[in-house]
Amino acid sequence: HWPASLLFTIGAGQCGAVVTYTVTSTDNCAGQTVAQTAGLPSGSVFPVGVTTNTFVVTDASGNKATCSFTVTVNDTENPTITCNAPISVNNNLGVCGATVSYSVTSSDNCPNKVVTQTAGLASGSVFPVGVTTNTFVVRDASGNTATCSFTVTVTDKEKPVISVQNIARCFADDNFGCTINLGVTATDNCAVQSLTSNAPACFPVGTTTVTWTAKDIYGNTSTATQTVTRNPEINISVCAGPTRTIYTGTTSGVGPFGPQSVNLSSTVTGGTPGYSYKWTPSTGLNNALIANPVASPTVTTVYTLTVTDSKGCKRSLSITINVLPLSAAVCSGNGNNVKFSVCHVPPGNPNNPNNICISVNALNAHLTSGSNGHNNCYLGPCQQNCFSTTPGSTSLISKGHEAEEMIVSEEPIVEVQQPDFSVSVFPNPTAYDFNIRVMSKSNEPITIRIMDINGKVRSVETVFSKANNIKVGSKLLNGTYIAEVIQGSNRQMIKLVKLN
Repeated sequence: HWPASLLFTIGAGQCGAVVTYTVTSTDNCAGQTVAQTAGLPSGSVFPVGVTTNTFVVTDASGNKATCSFTVTVNDTENPTITCNAPISVNNNLGVCGATVSYSVTSSDNCPNKVVTQTAGLASGSVFPVGVTTNTFVVRDASGNTATCSFTVTVTDKEKPVISVQNIARCFADDNFGCTINLGVTATDNCAVQSLTSNAPACFPVGTTTVTWTAKDIYGNTSTATQTVTRNPEINISVCAGPTRTIYTGTTSGVGPFGPQSVNLSSTVTGGTPGYSYKWTPSTGLNNALIANPVASPTVTTVYTLTVTDSKGCKRSLSITINVLPLSAAVCSGNGNNVKFSVCHVPPGNPNNPNNICISVNALNAHLTSGSNGHNNCYLGPCQQNCFSTTPGSTSLISKGHEAEEMIVSEEPIVEVQQPDFSVSVFPNPTAYDFNIRVMSKSNEPITIRIMDINGKVRSVETVFSKANNIKVGSKLLNGTYIAEVIQGSNRQMIKLVKLN
């Protein structure tokens, strides 16, 4: 006889149960023996699960009989698991997160439990900025489970890094300081949300301090300053004296007269002193690298002076030295009665030169300095001998761009407004029309040519009736322009600034 199958539940903290049972046998003859062939003896600690106990009884004659029964032990005790306490750390330098290590422990009444992470990151990982929840489940061999969770909070404390470089520009560079690429960048261990500054739309001459502010996606901010220096405008005045025309040879049996060389002189203002000078071509000059060379060309030559200041900014201006035959100075007569044109500078009134036609016998008295009170008279008609750059014109040359030099012709640009001809503009700057006011005694047509800073002609308008106010520029985009006003031999250039 054997017991029925047995069912037990283990006690707390036990991984098995003590089970006792009884197996009996009978036979018609005495002397049988009972032996256990499988399972555990009564009173043993039976493991969790099902154990089959098998017995064989043998009588004295060798006859046998068997019986079996099961002992089932159930594990209903849950394992335990303990998570790390919540963790709060700052980010690692240069990283949008932090390396975090932690521990999770578990126990069970029986062996072979398995711990699994169901959410979050493994210990030793780089945790991102923010809150990460880590969840773990422990499961024992009988399927009993337990869970735990904890959070890892990483705070970004690192400020953005702003990279700035101080900038120096020539007067006309970058659309006269209105399109300077400041080249400022910002980086962050996470991400930059914004980079702002107080930079003006157009930088004035001089040094401007720009303050930059960078903000990252987590609200950390940093500031940096940058200086932007715009070099003052270089202005040049070039003169030839006493004249800019050399007469050569003889005519009608007389001559030569007049200088065979002229003195070139220059005056430079603005920019950043000191200056270096370069005249091109160098042909006919005693020294092409000084401010005031002597020119002795044999043919008519356009000499261009390029001035470079100590910051490397450049500006150029040209002047034409004419070389003509002496016959070009004849104003009337022939043979022994030939007369020559002379620019007469009245003694005591040097600002009112006038052309006179005199005989050859009177030349020396006028052309010899100091003779009869005459000074600075010269052979040939009166001509303009001094020229100046126009403030703000496109003849400015950027640093390092010598191949792109723009030469200012001496004809349209004068140092002083001509008598009986003046030009003004108002309003300037403006978002609408410019009113060009021309004051002139002439009735000749007035032509207004507007060019952008690259010298490209944007509009040309000719007014045939005498007008004090001429409206121009209504269709111009915002920017800087040069208006050239022409009436006969009179010309003047004015800088225009158009706003949005």
